[in-house]
Amino acid sequence: MALPVAPPQLVQPIYNFSDTVQTLTGFVKFIILKVMKLTLVLKIFFLFLTSCMIINRYKIPGGHLSSNPIKTSPSFNQIVDDLSFFPINGSRFRLSELKNIKAIVIAMREKSCPLSEKYGPRLLSLEKEYSEKGVQFIYNYVGRAKAEQNAGKDLKKFNFKGPYVIDSRQKTINVLNAQTTGEVFILTPERRMIYRGPLDDPLTSKKHYVSDILSALVSGKRIEPKELPTPGRFISRPVIKKKSSLKM
Repeated sequence: MALPVAPPQLVQPIYNFSDTVQTLTGFVKFIILKVMKLTLVLKIFFLFLTSCMIINRYKIPGGHLSSNPIKTSPSFNQIVDDLSFFPINGSRFRLSELKNIKAIVIAMREKSCPLSEKYGPRLLSLEKEYSEKGVQFIYNYVGRAKAEQNAGKDLKKFNFKGPYVIDSRQKTINVLNAQTTGEVFILTPERRMIYRGPLDDPLTSKKHYVSDILSALVSGKRIEPKELPTPGRFISRPVIKKKSSLKM
């Protein structure tokens, strides 16, 4: 007679809570690490994208930051319109009426701009040096707030001898496509623009752009046109509201 066989006993697994916690903790750490790496990659990508947009908009060659977008002037290295000026320290004149000159310097001025203030003594020094050598200096005030009062103070402070103009209608600004309050433009006697940019190197002040060009011009040397980004305050322009073409 066969003996009864006892059913096999099922072995119950031993549940280890600490091992489960460690596994979950490791998994969470893994996920967090991946998210942090992905976030870092995204930050680098957006930083690169933003830098590209800034460089493209502000035209920053070699890392020289400008406070304002520099657009290529439509008149750069071309003949500038025969601008007329009504200086507060002289009589009306046109560029074409300037005779026996070797160059024309048109400097943007704005009393509240630190760079414009910094350029004041330097411009006066250049005017004294080169006005006797056939260089005509013209100062174009671009500030809009209390323009007459501030322009008068600026002229009195630095005692410029060249024509000082308040560009209230922004005619000169628009013709030259001036962008910042620190820009300086140099024209040939034929009114061809050969330079637009800062007076000196804005970072080190060791490179004297305008002085070097004027020295070459009065010596009869040939000058290659040059355009450099200029720091300073953005020259504000009035917003022109467009009339709606929609009919109600």
